[in-house]
Amino acid sequence: DRGLILTYWKPDEFHKACLRPCMYSHHFSLLGDTLHLNSMSRSKDVPLGLPFNMLQCYFLLDVMAKITGHKAGKVFHKMVNVHIYEDQIPMFKEQLSRTPLTEAGGFSPKFELPEDLTYEKLLTTFVPSDCTLTGYKHLGKINFPFSE
Repeated sequence: DRGLILTYWKPDEFHKACLRPCMYSHHFSLLGDTLHLNSMSRSKDVPLGLPFNMLQCYFLLDVMAKITGHKAGKVFHKMVNVHIYEDQIPMFKEQLSRTPLTEAGGFSPKFELPEDLTYEKLLTTFVPSDCTLTGYKHLGKINFPFSE
């Protein structure tokens, strides 16, 4: 099916938020028994928005695949107006200077949804603590400012 589209773009609700949604659309594609996700962003604050949205996309794909009984496939994320603000540059340079954690170096986080997750449970009783995350490590927090 090519018609499963989720959108956050609701102009009549823009006044309720400080910004319009940066990532505004998700389009699911089913190829065989594998569900793929194409997401769109109108704007992307690299240090703050990109890491969050990457996790958001993969989580959304995993959840949708689970509750529809399909395999989770690939995530494609199209971003327009990708930027790093001037007051974020020193912290971004610090981030780039760090040696990434790799699977070869023993970094192998695993995220798992509950086995019994259904659409009904997702809407009624699901809480984030129902999921498990193991093997996660980080290199320390960087306090990026929220810029406008």
